[in-house]
Amino acid sequence: MRRIASRALACAAAGGCAYLAIALWRVRRFSCEVSRRDERVPDAGTTGTRARFEPGVSVLKPLHGLEPCLAVNLATFLDQEYPVYQVVFCATSRDDPAVPIAAAAMGRFPGVDAEVVVRAARDVANPKIANILNAVGLAKHDVLVVADADIRVERSYLRRVVAPFEDLAVGAVTALYGALPADGLVSTLAAMHVNDHFAPSVLVAQMVEPLRYCFGSTMAVRREVLDEIGGFAALGSTIADDHRLGELVCSAGCRVALARCVVRTVVGDASLGDVWRRELRWARTIRSVRPLGSTLAVVTLALPLALLAWAAAPRSPRRRALLGVAAALRCALHLTARRAFAPEGPRTLRLVYHRDLLSLAIWVASRFGRTVDWRREPHDLGPHGSLRAS
Repeated sequence: MRRIASRALACAAAGGCAYLAIALWRVRRFSCEVSRRDERVPDAGTTGTRARFEPGVSVLKPLHGLEPCLAVNLATFLDQEYPVYQVVFCATSRDDPAVPIAAAAMGRFPGVDAEVVVRAARDVANPKIANILNAVGLAKHDVLVVADADIRVERSYLRRVVAPFEDLAVGAVTALYGALPADGLVSTLAAMHVNDHFAPSVLVAQMVEPLRYCFGSTMAVRREVLDEIGGFAALGSTIADDHRLGELVCSAGCRVALARCVVRTVVGDASLGDVWRRELRWARTIRSVRPLGSTLAVVTLALPLALLAWAAAPRSPRRRALLGVAAALRCALHLTARRAFAPEGPRTLRLVYHRDLLSLAIWVASRFGRTVDWRREPHDLGPHGSLRAS
């Protein structure tokens, strides 16, 4: 039995090495595509050119408490190289400390069509969607963009997010994000999860199946498609509102596209407990909406798998070679992903082993139980990420 388990570990580690090699290629390719993000369509009127596709955009920004670097994050959405757009910040209480920060940010950009709306939350299970429902009625344009408050963007963001909508078959657009640590070892480990595991796995998954989900970093949708699927209210019963939006858009016969840009988030976790609770929530949510994919995700952890396989047979030359290949590929992916998703971040190669061992522990824990901690409240997850208060 022990020998069978040892061989299974070795096979899983070998599969993980294949994954790392593919992920390395995919991240490099995506990075090259994003590096061309500043190419512009020539202005209309120039010989042989066409008019730019630039429909009006309404950006909805749900606020909830203080996020790291919140003032900077919000300001980036008010400083866009885009002709016609509005920004609606929404909160459910005037006591929310994010409200005056949003108002101050608007004061720095008086020429931008922006406002803050504060209304009691709607009666839906997902508090983020309950907040957004108060703002959507103020949206003036036909492309709606929802982005979490902890996201910051470049000035070309709206132009890059809107571009895929020129294809009428595209109903929603989302964007990958990189993570920067606020300060210290804990936030650095948290940021590594986003850059080293989450973002590369999305790019690899696109080789197997088309994108059928969005990310909270950017959920852009055509208004007519949103109306067809039942509006944002159709997302109110699940914790995985971004995933559900993509599902419904695809069910309506449209595609979800990935924008050729990378946005950023600053991770401010103060303790390993914070990291554990948030990443366990992510892992259990993914398990509830994509059970097979969640199970197979263990293969992405090639380095700890190879380490365990070597520990089971430390004298085996093949196991030592497998561990060496896994370590080399994992380090190469870390360096490449850092350049692609968070080039401003610190160099953290020495933490790769620790990060992957933590990821393996979270994957194991996610196999047991359905309770998640969200906004400091426990919730039980039902099928497809549905929310039931504990």
